[in-house]
Amino acid sequence: MVSFLFDTPTGMSDNGFRLLGVIVWMAIWWISEVVPIAVTALLPIVLFPSCEIMSIQETGANYGHKYIFYLLVGL
Repeated sequence: MVSFLFDTPTGMSDNGFRLLGVIVWMAIWWISEVVPIAVTALLPIVLFPSCEIMSIQETGANYGHKYIFYLLVGL
């Protein structure tokens, strides 16, 4: 990831800077559709624990939130 190559901007935590890198990566993949959108949506499950942004339990819990299930039922 490119965020590991640059210094963290003043006023931003290292964790926030890594998160910004993941967000930019996902946005580029969503816009360009390099891989299917569903694959891009699963990137945080791998990247958040790898980049020490969130634990796998916290990340997985967000994917199992009740609002996600409401959204899936509505589709």
